[in-house]
Amino acid sequence: MKIPFACPHCNKRLLVDGELAGQTRACPKCDGEFTIPDAPDDEQPSERPRTPEGKRKASPPEPAGIRFNRTAIFVVGVSVLAAIAIGVLVYLIVQKNRELGVTPEMKQAQEAQLAKGKVQKELNARRDAQQAVAERAEIQATISRGSVTFWFVLLIVVWIAGVLSYIYLPIFMYRDSVVRGMPTGVAWVALGLATWLVAFIIYLFARPQSRVVLCGYCKQRCIWYRRECVHCGAEISRTDTAKLGLKPHLGTAYTP
Repeated sequence: MKIPFACPHCNKRLLVDGELAGQTRACPKCDGEFTIPDAPDDEQPSERPRTPEGKRKASPPEPAGIRFNRTAIFVVGVSVLAAIAIGVLVYLIVQKNRELGVTPEMKQAQEAQLAKGKVQKELNARRDAQQAVAERAEIQATISRGSVTFWFVLLIVVWIAGVLSYIYLPIFMYRDSVVRGMPTGVAWVALGLATWLVAFIIYLFARPQSRVVLCGYCKQRCIWYRRECVHCGAEISRTDTAKLGLKPHLGTAYTP
């Protein structure tokens, strides 16, 4: 049995064996001496027999684990089911009130709103289609304008080329006929003004076919096969062509 008491010097709580009652001891804290008091009357040691070890047997510990309260689980489950049932009932009541609260006028207004939305969609679709048609027409018009511009420019270029060739071809035929010693140069000019390309093609086949060389005396162009210059009458010989640095019997080729 233990005797609880306090040190009279430092008031430290002490607990000593009951067998030391009445003895003088020193405080472990302040080293002050004191007399251990007797055990209280209500705490006198009982005459109960002790175990051989002098200690009471400890009760075995309870097994560890979680204890489920079946009643609490049942109450929770019933509460959850009741809450779900109440929610479904409230939803049904709200839906029913909505159906009851819709009057024929409201239904007509809703139907009119839906019809108006459909009409608006159709109008938007038509407007989009018309806009697409207009865009395609504008693109085609742009392409057409570009084509017209291209052909117009091409026509102008061809016309200018025709006018220049109409003026140049008679001049060319006259000068070439003089170089080749043809007395019909004026006639070819008139024919070229009258028939244009037809006269030019006929002239290319009708003129004397020979190389055009450069005369070594008058420095004018003339044809080789005549062996004399049509301008000064000088003979075109191999020596003259050699003096000019030309190949013998060929002279300087001239391509009109």
